[in-house]
Amino acid sequence: MGEIAPMKMKDVRYLVKNRATELFTLYSSDFRQSGVFRYLRLIIMTIIRTKIYDGDFYWFQKYSNYIQHGNVLKVGYGLGYASYFIQLFNGACTSVDIVLHPGSVRTKDVRIYDGKLLPFQDHSFDAVLCIMTLHHIDNWEHIFREMLRVTRKNIIIVEETHNTIWQKLFLVYNCWLMNALAGQGVDIHWNSYLSVQKIDAIRRKYRLPIRRHFRVKTSMFFTELFVLQKNAPL
Repeated sequence: MGEIAPMKMKDVRYLVKNRATELFTLYSSDFRQSGVFRYLRLIIMTIIRTKIYDGDFYWFQKYSNYIQHGNVLKVGYGLGYASYFIQLFNGACTSVDIVLHPGSVRTKDVRIYDGKLLPFQDHSFDAVLCIMTLHHIDNWEHIFREMLRVTRKNIIIVEETHNTIWQKLFLVYNCWLMNALAGQGVDIHWNSYLSVQKIDAIRRKYRLPIRRHFRVKTSMFFTELFVLQKNAPL
């Protein structure tokens, strides 16, 4: 993994200010060789990825206090923005995914695994994060148990959730659309789009007290942050 000196939050925020220009340059390097339709597609893709970038940074600020020190594991890489912020802030961030997505940043820092067993010993990390990823995993509870196995302290989850079937339908459609416009392939696993009640039930099942919970209402569904503490009384 490449070495990055840890930054203070204000320095990370400064980098984020120029994100639109940086992303546009990154994803439009072949504009001169492209036709008009590909040009328009690249513009749309850049706009959507900028939205994802901003969203990842928004949630990064919400959980950053819990990853300032120690070793951090990020399960699911996606486009790599969240892992990039974490590594800038901490420096000791390991990322895993089952595949590298086109257009991901700093792909040399990603460790590919089989999607079943996290390739680490028990209690290897101080915190394990899973940001907007559980709903892409068919066997999500198995991976959740794996995250619990390799962490010593905290599990940090950011997920889009729902309360009703109509919210779930809109959530699944929105997930498919955003990923398609961002140029990412996505598998839809209906049972992996979790309700608010399901997340609460799973954390109670594994006896994980909540250190922090933060919810945002977005359109017809919710986005929620859970910081769950391992080996602590409920």
